[in-house]
Amino acid sequence: SLNLEMVRGVREAIRNKQPILIFPEGNWYEDFSPDHKMQDGAAYLARKFNLKIVPAYIKGATSWKKNQEVIVVFGESFSPSMEKTREEISNDISEAITKLQKQERAMNREKPETK
Repeated sequence: SLNLEMVRGVREAIRNKQPILIFPEGNWYEDFSPDHKMQDGAAYLARKFNLKIVPAYIKGATSWKKNQEVIVVFGESFSPSMEKTREEISNDISEAITKLQKQERAMNREKPETK
């Protein structure tokens, strides 16, 4: 859930022109799933501070271990519509990440998975 300390931290990051990374699923997983419930904190902050959203598909970020293979694919940035609810914006984020996931899988289909 969103708290005042987090909002202050975001405000400070904006003031210092620092990037802000939010996992809209509220957690990190081995792979993205549209079935995971999206939290609305990213939508809230984007609307509150008039920030663009850059969707990112992240696969394999399960720990901070060295030499861990993590795939990150960034999508096109977009500004959330002020007419949309936070839930609708969160759905837009989920759809953008799903599209990136499909693109990444299509690009890597011919590569055999290694474990």
